[in-house]
Amino acid sequence: MKQKTTGSVQKLNFANQSGAGEDYSEQARKRRIEAAEKGDANAQHFLGVCYYNGDNFFTVDKKEAFIWFKKAADQGHMYAQHCVGLCFEVGNGVKKDKTKAYTWYKKSAKQDYKDAQFDLGLCYYCGDGVKEDEKKAVYWFTKAAEQGHIEAQSQLGELYHGSLSDIAQAIFWYEMAAIQGDALSQHLLSCLYSTHYPHDQDALKDDEKATYWAAKAALQKQRIAIEHLAKLVGYGGYFEIAGNVLVKLILTTSGSNIVIIPDGITQIEKNAFYMCDEVTSVTIPDTVTHIGESAFEGCSAITEVKMQKGVTHIGKRAFFGCEKLTGIILPETVVNIEESAFENCKILEKVSLPNCVSYIGKNAFYRCNELSKIEVPGIKHFKEEKDRNSSFLPMFMIPENAIPESITHIEEGTFNNCRSLRNIYIPDGVIFIGKYAFMNCNELTSVTLPASLKVISDDIFKGCGALDDFTIPKGFKESGIVKKLIREGVCEDAVYEL
Repeated sequence: MKQKTTGSVQKLNFANQSGAGEDYSEQARKRRIEAAEKGDANAQHFLGVCYYNGDNFFTVDKKEAFIWFKKAADQGHMYAQHCVGLCFEVGNGVKKDKTKAYTWYKKSAKQDYKDAQFDLGLCYYCGDGVKEDEKKAVYWFTKAAEQGHIEAQSQLGELYHGSLSDIAQAIFWYEMAAIQGDALSQHLLSCLYSTHYPHDQDALKDDEKATYWAAKAALQKQRIAIEHLAKLVGYGGYFEIAGNVLVKLILTTSGSNIVIIPDGITQIEKNAFYMCDEVTSVTIPDTVTHIGESAFEGCSAITEVKMQKGVTHIGKRAFFGCEKLTGIILPETVVNIEESAFENCKILEKVSLPNCVSYIGKNAFYRCNELSKIEVPGIKHFKEEKDRNSSFLPMFMIPENAIPESITHIEEGTFNNCRSLRNIYIPDGVIFIGKYAFMNCNELTSVTLPASLKVISDDIFKGCGALDDFTIPKGFKESGIVKKLIREGVCEDAVYEL
């Protein structure tokens, strides 16, 4: 059954009808009252709104509001005419009369006021105060929609989707409303684009757009959209969202568990995906700036994380124990990587660190046993290396793993137990290396230290039995740093830079 859902407005927004920037001071109101009593239509409408809504100066009085609306409406004031129509429709300040409501909506609509045009369209659509007429309803909805009226756009989408049977037009109008943030239109638009939806317009099917609009609607807590999004991306569950913060993923059924975080989310909260061991893939949109503590900890099935440019902070233990993650490319925006962020990612082989990273916390890559490649985009260093299986083959050049040039401190245990790491270039600018920083990197053969280095802690290369190639600035030859390393059994045969 058709039902009219708008028109029963409890508050009227004066700013929307008469423009922003009105003077609401007591003195101004007195002037308005005087002008209204002298017959000024704008002032009469203003008084009607004040009595209808009530404020610090006016007590709510619907009857008095109607009187002033009617005075202005009789002078042809289009906003007041619409207000009179609303009062008649819902029975505020006057006896309910849908026929009179229709009459006043029509007067206002003919003056091109979009809210009245929409309400007039609803009268024709539902048969309120006038004979039901879908053709005239579409006419007035279109007039309002062309002026950007969101509900009219959505209503047209519904009509073309249903009785008018024009999917292309339905998509057009749903999209107009969806772009303006209408959650229901976003959801219905997603349904129409989805290959899961039964219609004959195959050319319009687009799962990427379907997922995009479902995510937009899900962000506004449209539960039906959340469920639809889950079906589209293949995981059984829904997001708990507070504002723009993704608080938690709640899994309800098994599935392929490819998670696409809705566009518009700015923060992934602490423990949001904690121990979600069915999740295999995560896409993080460019609106997210902060990944919270333990956000993905224990997601032991994750094999890929697609992190878009925008993330600046990766929290403590954010990806701890993601045991199937093999590679991670951190976007150029990342500044902080907190303690144990990637600890225990046991088969993580490759990490791309942007050159803007200024802090990597302790144990950030602890026990990343397979980590053999650390890239910094735009920074390339090469090292001469001889084939260890032959004393006759000449030297060849291999790329060195590098630390971002923006780093000044390598914290405790950062690369501890990275057993596949063969070489490391520590750039000029690093002044501190914490204890156990490269402990038990038993494949590590080559290290280059910078001239900027001032402090090294204990046992930074403990357990690095294969380490036989140190490159150290010439000025370090008699330094306390070198003597400390020699006491710990490394760098006796160091090569000193010229």
